[in-house]
Amino acid sequence: MNCAAPVIFSGESRDHLTSLLRDRLHIHWLHVRERVTFTLCLLVYKSLHGLRPSYITGMLVSLSSVGTRASLRSSARRDLEVPRTRLQVGKQAFSVAGPAAWNNLPTHV
Repeated sequence: MNCAAPVIFSGESRDHLTSLLRDRLHIHWLHVRERVTFTLCLLVYKSLHGLRPSYITGMLVSLSSVGTRASLRSSARRDLEVPRTRLQVGKQAFSVAGPAAWNNLPTHV
């Protein structure tokens, strides 16, 4: 891979390979867990902006639309409601994992 990088990305043989690979292969250098979180947050973002089907968008509930939570600070940050589950398997569902990952993002993102 290190030998092929300058050839594939038309870099000089003297270029530093780490920066060449990192700058050109952005997402490919994320760990698996980070890739899953990135993809999950991207799906939530597209759902909130109407770029996904309505059945996916229907799984996401904004805290500002929930009557008892509309006055909380988390509703001002546009957080999503994370449904409660009894089973560990339920935490892997998109309706739970998506809002949880979205709420964990920094506010400036």
